[in-house]
Amino acid sequence: MDGWKNKKGISLVSLVVTIIVLIILSGVVIILNNSGIIEKTVLAATKTEEGILEEQIEMAWVETKATHILSTENFEDSVLEENFQKELEKNLKEVYQFENVNVSVRDDSSMHITFTYKDEIYDFVVSSNGKASLDSKEKVEISKPLKGNVKVGDYIEYPIEYFDVYEGKKYTSTNGWRIIDDGVMEGTSGYVKIISTGVPAKFDYYHKDREEIMDNLLNHFEEIDLLDNSNTGIRVKGKKFKVDEIAEKVTTLTLSDFNCAYNVLYHTNRKLDDTSSFDDKYQLFHLRDTKMFTYLLVTNEAEKNDGMYYMTNSGINFYGDDLRIGMRPVIYLNAELQGNLENDVWKIKK
Repeated sequence: MDGWKNKKGISLVSLVVTIIVLIILSGVVIILNNSGIIEKTVLAATKTEEGILEEQIEMAWVETKATHILSTENFEDSVLEENFQKELEKNLKEVYQFENVNVSVRDDSSMHITFTYKDEIYDFVVSSNGKASLDSKEKVEISKPLKGNVKVGDYIEYPIEYFDVYEGKKYTSTNGWRIIDDGVMEGTSGYVKIISTGVPAKFDYYHKDREEIMDNLLNHFEEIDLLDNSNTGIRVKGKKFKVDEIAEKVTTLTLSDFNCAYNVLYHTNRKLDDTSSFDDKYQLFHLRDTKMFTYLLVTNEAEKNDGMYYMTNSGINFYGDDLRIGMRPVIYLNAELQGNLENDVWKIKK
């Protein structure tokens, strides 16, 4: 009896072990097969999308041919006629909502239809009986208007390089400029504006000429004489900050510019004339933490006080006497500019 019980116990253990092994093996098989299933599913989805485009082209071809026959006395080889091509192109655009459509006949008498779909350029070949097949497709970057699409703090490529007057560091066209106004945020000027990443120049501020200086900084920036006040020398002058085909005008950073941009970047609600302290983890305004630097921060209200604001590591300060101080140009970009965001830098498309 004891022997029978022992045998029964061994059988149950073996059964349990066998079940566990089968479950493990089944799991391995499922995992191995899943990768193939996923790949096939993705491939099927791609083919389905291309198949839908093929069907739409073939339907448009048949519809256009039927209409063309009714309006053409002799239809022999008329699918190769220019009028038929134009009618097919119009049908694809207006009925099937294809974008950037071009219908053409190549040297081998095949009809090619190219169009844009989901950021890709497709080229389909259509035979003489209206059968469509995919010839090629390639990725295309669709430019967007800068206004409303750029973000405060983004880097943007602008074709001016310079040396920082405090550190002597060279800033290039791809790291030397950042967005400070997206053109649509509250308090904006309506322009996309960019600001130098570093401090490219200095000039002498004379307290007695404050009102005239303010006007020049805001309205006649290109006429200002900037000082060569760094060890490496300034590689640009005031008028050269403006690239005519890209920029409308150049100014320097205003107090309202700063507060508008800060509110968007950090989701705060500072008033446009606020001069209180602030934190700047993205370093759009506090350029460095370890070295003292200053740059001008003007106000649009020339009569408001007897001196001028400027930015330092510790925040916004006020100074009433003469000083030699850094400047960060602010560029107003042309309103219709478009661009693409590539590798975290906006590329302007003229």
